[in-house]
Amino acid sequence: MLGFAALSTEVRIKTIKLLARAGVEGLPSGEIAKALNIPANSLSQQLTVLSEAGLVTQERDGRNVFYAINFDALRKLIRYLAVDCAAGHVKGVKING
Repeated sequence: MLGFAALSTEVRIKTIKLLARAGVEGLPSGEIAKALNIPANSLSQQLTVLSEAGLVTQERDGRNVFYAINFDALRKLIRYLAVDCAAGHVKGVKING
């Protein structure tokens, strides 16, 4: 699954966390770079990986590119981990309902 590979670096995990907190409106790439304290060109590469995996969406607004988390894709990835990998049996966690 591309989702797992996309989450294989600390920067991409931090990006997902930041975008999850930002909600459906997302954030412009410059604001993400500033919040994570990384150069814009480095962030661009990370956002491309997340986008190709379907975990983030992008939308251009004039000169800004806004990125937002794809909550449906993230839910599917979590469900895969919790239900398919663990066969619905995660000790101490109610999966269904």
